[in-house]
Amino acid sequence: MRNVVFRNTEFYHPFKAVYVKTNPVSVPARVESGEITNILYENLRIWHPIWWGIYIGPQQQKQPTGEGPGCMTYPLNKHCDTDPLVPMTNITLKNVTSTGGLLPAGIIRCNSTRPCTGFHFEDVSVSQPFWDLIGKGGYITEYIEGTAIRSTPDPKFKPLGYYSDPKNRQIDETVDEIEA
Repeated sequence: MRNVVFRNTEFYHPFKAVYVKTNPVSVPARVESGEITNILYENLRIWHPIWWGIYIGPQQQKQPTGEGPGCMTYPLNKHCDTDPLVPMTNITLKNVTSTGGLLPAGIIRCNSTRPCTGFHFEDVSVSQPFWDLIGKGGYITEYIEGTAIRSTPDPKFKPLGYYSDPKNRQIDETVDEIEA
């Protein structure tokens, strides 16, 4: 999937609004099966998402065959492997507002062996009354390089080139899944 634009869209009670998932077709062969690059989400309004308003990462449900990560309860169940087989690059969210969600801001997860690069959030505002009140309304982010301008909460992307150093790709088991 490449060079796709989602623009001027309103979502009312979506299960997920911004939803990008990796699910390599060739899992048994363990070879690359695609790419996700140059995706733009612009001028979106999201009201009361049922699940994650912004979800970018591994597929959450198992396939009808029973295959797939099956991590619908992540982060409560912390076992939700990411997969390096489908690279995700240059994903932009611009002028996106989400209000009234049941869960924190969102999930943006990639793999330590193939971090996501070129992510850009500009004027992205996500608020959920409960999580904001207790100070835990942030994103769950793993292995993402990018920039954020006027975006709340801050997705805490690493700077461009950060994961070029192999020591920065080590798995950090101390990551707080739901950070402010």
